[in-house]
Amino acid sequence: MTLPARPPIRHITAAISIAVILILAGVALRLVGLGVRDLFRDEAASWLLSRYSFEDLVRHTTSEAYPPLYPLLLQAWTWVWGDGEVAMRLLSVTAGLVMLLAAWRWAAEALGTGASLVVLGLVAFSPMAMADARNARMYALEGMFATLAWWFIWRLLHRGRIGAARRGDQLLAAAFVAGELWSLAFGLPVAALQAIAVAIVWLHARSDPAGRARARSALIAIVGGAALFIPWLPALLRSAASSSSFWTGPPGRTALLETFAAMFVGTSLLPAVVGTTLLLALLASGLERLLRGRHPSLDDGDARLLGALVLMGIALVPLIWIGSYVRSVYDQRYFGAAIAPSALAIAAGWTALVSRRRAQRPTALGGWCRWGLPLAGVAVTVCVTLGSGLALADSLRGVGLAPSSAVMGYLREHMRAGDVVIAVDARSYFPIAYLAERSRSPITLPGQIWYWRSPGEPGYDGGSLVSADHSLVSSLVSDPRWPGVIPGLQAGGRVWLVALANGSHPQIDFAPLQRPGLREADRVFIQPGTDVAQIRRLDQTP
Repeated sequence: MTLPARPPIRHITAAISIAVILILAGVALRLVGLGVRDLFRDEAASWLLSRYSFEDLVRHTTSEAYPPLYPLLLQAWTWVWGDGEVAMRLLSVTAGLVMLLAAWRWAAEALGTGASLVVLGLVAFSPMAMADARNARMYALEGMFATLAWWFIWRLLHRGRIGAARRGDQLLAAAFVAGELWSLAFGLPVAALQAIAVAIVWLHARSDPAGRARARSALIAIVGGAALFIPWLPALLRSAASSSSFWTGPPGRTALLETFAAMFVGTSLLPAVVGTTLLLALLASGLERLLRGRHPSLDDGDARLLGALVLMGIALVPLIWIGSYVRSVYDQRYFGAAIAPSALAIAAGWTALVSRRRAQRPTALGGWCRWGLPLAGVAVTVCVTLGSGLALADSLRGVGLAPSSAVMGYLREHMRAGDVVIAVDARSYFPIAYLAERSRSPITLPGQIWYWRSPGEPGYDGGSLVSADHSLVSSLVSDPRWPGVIPGLQAGGRVWLVALANGSHPQIDFAPLQRPGLREADRVFIQPGTDVAQIRRLDQTP
């Protein structure tokens, strides 16, 4: 038997150097300016949950669409590192970097060194992966667990793993499946797609007892991980079956293309159009080669195995897109689990074209590969780099975020003892409560900051995360004694109504202003860019 020739040492050195550069770039994109912008509503909601006791945290989470793993991890994380903006976001940064390394190693084992560098570059510069890793939310954690689960399911199905290594892979795969389920409700369709992929492999291995045994071990891992989620399943199903509407409308016809663009080239027009077109062509080519078992880097069985896994990983996006026309839950932040499978399909298409170019076949396609392939590679590199750079710039500028720090600065300068702040929606309460707690002077939490339970915010408002003793219910607002019964309001004190809204929802319902006996003292608008922050100060009158 002839052993395969080892690549020259200069090629190994070059591959290591490129990998190190790409990893460092991924680290920089996730760390630069991490504390520049304020926490937005969802991040501040994560902070609030992490401050509850274990029992209260679980109780509040049962009414949400999110399992409790992330806030529990954030609670432990902040106990060690503190609850500043950077400290909290570093948990997601860590998860995002683990996802990056897992996607790279999966591609290296499945497709080889060249393809693994393509995957590493795509995930490192992915605007979606970068945004998830820069937010104190569960999305990066979900992407990490899903990527690890896909990788270890592939290892279980691949014939190169035997004995103790396979048993270790099986335990880890089960743990990662459980992790994706406990991180985000979208772990359910991800786990279902993983089970479908394994079932496809099992059916295809009818005449291969060893292949069926490998598929059984992978299926046992998935079922074992899913069994660990059973205690939380009733709460998740109750939340899904509730009549309350979600915060996302039905996705448009171009939502799939926009989501794919957000994964790798961002939403700026030029890189989105050019980069998405080229990357989708590579993805389609890679899937076709893998599913037909004709990829130059793999034998037929390995190619079809990888093709089945990658196809099911990508299928998450169209599956949720179709389901959202029944009940919309479509949000691009949920699709981090599909980034690594998509990147592997793109890398498979790229390496197949490179292999064909090297063969220099005298065909029309061969001529295009000789001259067009390098140009396409440059175009993709420019689009991916430009898209990630523009996405980072938007993040540093706080595009789409309400200026809660500016509002808090105004309140600190103008509030007096005996004044009370009422945040009229969850967008306002969570970041204001966070900043007030961090500053503590002259505002304290919860005595002088209240959440007004009202229908002011369309759809999901996050009010279930706020304790009853931090809230003013609508019935209190309609009480003729209002605002005299507001706790913390002293004689001569003032009521401040604070509304933070981005450009999508600038109109906030200020129903309390319609009450007789109240006089509007002044109105302040803090409006940087397209964001809107409204502060209305009211004199309390008997």
